[in-house]
Amino acid sequence: MSRSSAAMSAVALAAAVSVAAHAGSAKLEGHDRNNLVDEHIFGAMERDGVRPAPLSSDAEFLRRVTLDLTGRLPEVEVVRAFLADEDPAKRDRLVDSLFPALPT
Repeated sequence: MSRSSAAMSAVALAAAVSVAAHAGSAKLEGHDRNNLVDEHIFGAMERDGVRPAPLSSDAEFLRRVTLDLTGRLPEVEVVRAFLADEDPAKRDRLVDSLFPALPT
């Protein structure tokens, strides 16, 4: 290996190590931390340098969370109402609505 190739390899290695060292400490911008679980998960992702996947569409979110929490696909009326709703908190409200009420 020539001297210039070795120097370029050393520079590339140093750059890669620098990027890897900073990847774990990078804040995950644009992801709200609303509770202790979010803090734990996003903290671990930052520590390990894992980038989150982009947010799903409203239609995909509705289908996935309804299927995951109830074992069924959402009703057509629910889909139409959810997609028409412009409230930014509609995803939180949907998840809350899919859990049975706790006895008081």
